[in-house]
Amino acid sequence: MNKKKRIPTYYDYSEHGIKSSKIDSISFEIAKKIIKSGHQAYVVGGAIRDILLNRTPKDFDLVTDLKPEEIKKLFHNSYIIGRRFKLVHIRSKGSITEVSTFRSQSASIPQIIKGIFNLRSNKYFYQNIYGTIDDDVMRRDITINALYYDPVNRKLIDFTGGFSDLKAKRMNVVGIPAKKFAEDPMRILRMIRFSAKLDFKINDEMAQEIDAMKDHILTLPGSRILEEFNKFFINGHAYKSYRKLVKHDCMKYIISYDWHNISENDQAMMCEALKDTDDRYSRQQYLAVIFLLSLFMWPKYSDEMHKIGKPSSMKFQTLRTNHRKVCELIFREQKETMAIPIKLAIRLEKIWILQYQMESTNKNKKLQRIKENGHFKMAFDLMKIRATGRPKLKEICNYWQEHAEANAKVIAARRELKKNRRPPKKSNMSKNKQALTY
Repeated sequence: MNKKKRIPTYYDYSEHGIKSSKIDSISFEIAKKIIKSGHQAYVVGGAIRDILLNRTPKDFDLVTDLKPEEIKKLFHNSYIIGRRFKLVHIRSKGSITEVSTFRSQSASIPQIIKGIFNLRSNKYFYQNIYGTIDDDVMRRDITINALYYDPVNRKLIDFTGGFSDLKAKRMNVVGIPAKKFAEDPMRILRMIRFSAKLDFKINDEMAQEIDAMKDHILTLPGSRILEEFNKFFINGHAYKSYRKLVKHDCMKYIISYDWHNISENDQAMMCEALKDTDDRYSRQQYLAVIFLLSLFMWPKYSDEMHKIGKPSSMKFQTLRTNHRKVCELIFREQKETMAIPIKLAIRLEKIWILQYQMESTNKNKKLQRIKENGHFKMAFDLMKIRATGRPKLKEICNYWQEHAEANAKVIAARRELKKNRRPPKKSNMSKNKQALTY
């Protein structure tokens, strides 16, 4: 049966207002060369969305009807990457521009046989199934990310109503929401993330679709959830992301916890820390994923420890034994949602147990040992946040303040020494791709 061809809406410059100066010059020249050869080339996705919202795009991606081998033949300074789906990277003036071929999600029986079956998610992933622009638009997830721009003829092409959605600041899925969410539940989290990032609304009907399909998020590999965690919380919209995730009851699929029953103190702690994280991002200061993980997982850890007894009053050996039991429980349950790499898990354990050692009534005896602990500064930062609305804990924080400041100077000096010893590395990483270490 023939597919019904989608009829796009074309917008010229007087309607979309995209200035040529906003388009990356290298991407423009690549598109121009492809179009001159008699083929199609468009800037697509986040770059066009951001330009229309008066934001600065992080990068420019191009799509074309040319196959990877044909692109490589046209551009001598290019190379093909990828196995499951081939992409072409074109080098020019020290930068790399990614060019992909129109893809299709439709699959005949022979194509399914070629597919890769993922046992965990019960889904097929298809290799090099090329298509037309009509096919390509339907594999995209959100309408505002499905706008195609011809930079040579200055035409904006909209197959899905994305331009109208963008102007109305609303989130919509390309195609049928239930079907798209079932194909890839990550689209649910992306929908929430872009809603927080752009301050766009999710209407009641879409919220119901999310509610009906959200359990499918559990089928995603934990490593993909961890990647999305970074995008949610170290890109300048951590606080809004948290509020949106809790509102749509999806936070539990990232950090295993009953977020609707979080205590008032922990809620205040969370909100203050996330606002501070956003502020640090805006000032281009260092952000540590490990700190955010220790923060988000603290309420569950604390709840489980207090079920056993009062941790700050326990003898160290008892504290350590109970601590290990609780950590085993937490990381076992966490495996069902987001993957925590072993190295990070070990660091989390050290940060958490330091909280109770620092609160201990005989902390003076342990002063030197705690001060010299490599995780002391991170543990102190977590304690400062925990002290929100807790006067007694605030007093303990004040006790450790001087030691933390001295520790911070030592860490800063070590970083500076490392920086001076290490030769500079070429990197295309944007400022939001922060290190996983503190």
